[in-house]
Amino acid sequence: MSDINVGAMAEAINDKADRDLNNVTSGIDYVIESQLPTAANNYTWYRKYKSGWVEQGCLSIKDGTTFNFPIEMASTNYSVVALTKVGTGEVKAASTREDLKTTTSCMMYYSSSAYYGYVEVRGMAA
Repeated sequence: MSDINVGAMAEAINDKADRDLNNVTSGIDYVIESQLPTAANNYTWYRKYKSGWVEQGCLSIKDGTTFNFPIEMASTNYSVVALTKVGTGEVKAASTREDLKTTTSCMMYYSSSAYYGYVEVRGMAA
């Protein structure tokens, strides 16, 4: 059995990131808070990053209804991706009206044959 060089092992470990990444000063962004979609939270979810970036959405939102964000956005300069599955099984894009976007919500519109859809919002948190 060979001798363990404690000094060499300590040196190798010294350059590794701590589990909570507190010793990482730049270049890495990571999730600091999140929520999974459940019936209790109306199927909303989010991921908030150390930088303030937020990805949030709703798995099932009715046409013409407002999606109230779990995390407030810094401004209305955020992106919205929305999809819906129509009766034929085809997935189509949905939209939101720019004049109805706020820092806390947006209203979703789907094609006339769609009833429910998926929405995801990305941008900087307040």
